[in-house]
Amino acid sequence: MDKRPFYCYLDNFDELTIIIPIKNYQDNLNYFLVGNDEIIKLKITQKINLGVEIKLLANFDAYIDLGKVYFVENTKKDMSELYTGKIVRTELFDNIYSYKKHDLGFTYAKEGTKFKIWSPVAKYVKLELVDKENRKEFYNLEYKISGVWRAFIEGDLDGFKYRYLVYVNGKEQVVQDPYGKASNANGEYNYVVDFSKTYNITHMPDFSGNPLDAIIYETSVRDFTSDPTINFSNKKRYLGLTEENIKTKNGLSAGLDYLKELGITHLQLMPIFDFEGIDELDPDSQYNWGYNPSQYFVPEGSYSTNANDPYARINELKMMVDKLHENNISVVMDVVYNHVYDSFNFSMEKLVPGYSYHVDRNGINTNVSGCNNDLATHRKMLR
Repeated sequence: MDKRPFYCYLDNFDELTIIIPIKNYQDNLNYFLVGNDEIIKLKITQKINLGVEIKLLANFDAYIDLGKVYFVENTKKDMSELYTGKIVRTELFDNIYSYKKHDLGFTYAKEGTKFKIWSPVAKYVKLELVDKENRKEFYNLEYKISGVWRAFIEGDLDGFKYRYLVYVNGKEQVVQDPYGKASNANGEYNYVVDFSKTYNITHMPDFSGNPLDAIIYETSVRDFTSDPTINFSNKKRYLGLTEENIKTKNGLSAGLDYLKELGITHLQLMPIFDFEGIDELDPDSQYNWGYNPSQYFVPEGSYSTNANDPYARINELKMMVDKLHENNISVVMDVVYNHVYDSFNFSMEKLVPGYSYHVDRNGINTNVSGCNNDLATHRKMLR
């Protein structure tokens, strides 16, 4: 239970809000910003009675380091940690902390692996690294620039599991890598993988490039090979779409052969990135088309033969794409960039609370998607 005497949020680089329960409010108290070896008196610019709470708007004249812990204290010595507020939705924040390079996530080499994650408002970030014998070690990441935290771990980490511990807004949370490329079942950990060892796609379809020439067929990886009367070896899996010489009980072409007979140029696949609503260890116990985004750069594990093998889901997806290309069928991904499944546990929300979603004038998530959140894809680091 939160027992803080009041709540305070950083709304801009020189503005903050203090919310005080009526029972704790007293007039004529001074408030101070305390942190980074400074004590700065706050200038209260507005007082708003919300009925059960008093809202104070305050300005301060000082530089604030978002990577440091600050408190707001009053003359009674009541104190509360300053949390991230509306500042993350300001244009200045987006401009200052926009990271231009494309190396977030992990960068693997046999000699060592570099880990980078973005959170301008984190007070510390730790890497939890688990080796192939399931032994854990923890490493502190160093803050660099533009909101990026970095660690370089020596040694060959191929096949090691990892995730992060991040302190933001008064608590430490476990965070999966929003830039991760591989995962175990149900997104418990991300994996370091050596992409030079993954399946190599060698075929490219021959298409004119003219949209008027496209003939597009849409399907679900799971549904396309799920008919119990048809003898697919890899039902409901990526590899099911690679199987040839499959017939229906009436002797008609099924699977890949059926697609070829249709004469399509493109196969549009319903979401194949990692989504929630399915237990990847027991996928037949639930049903979902995949519009519950979780890890945008990790292939869905329920479509692989082994959801706990990070290479299986990558290789089998690539094998499926290559087989379709071999048969002159291009692949289109159905993507879901307007919302996520779990707005509270989405990695970017844990890393930078309030940054990832559109909100109304009261700071409440909008719901145009019908999923209780709308991704703010105009923001530079979400885009």
